Amino acid sequence: MRSTKCRTATWTTFASGSSNGTASCATTSRPASEVEWEAAARGRAGRCYAWEGDFDPAHFNSFESHVRGTTPVGVFPVGDTPQGIADMSGNVWEWTGSLYRPYPYHAEDGRESGGW
Repeated sequence: MRSTKCRTATWTTFASGSSNGTASCATTSRPASEVEWEAAARGRAGRCYAWEGDFDPAHFNSFESHVRGTTPVGVFPVGDTPQGIADMSGNVWEWTGSLYRPYPYHAEDGRESGGW
């Protein structure tokens, strides 16, 4: 896995994959689609939470964990997915390249039209 140094980005610069000026990262990339993000968080098992098991505020930054602010990646390692993906729950809103549409996901509803 390659590590890149990132700067503060807006959703617009992140979604564009831009890599110049104050835009996101030193490499060009695209944000995951909603369905890609959910597949990484839930895994093939279709877990309710990124980790295996029930709701537990010790596993992620939530109101119940009483942190009351954002945290750096890796503060809640017990909340990692079984594949080692960190911070898939809580902390901040997750950005995806999909247009916002109500849950559940329906591929035919136009959210993947690239209109962002």
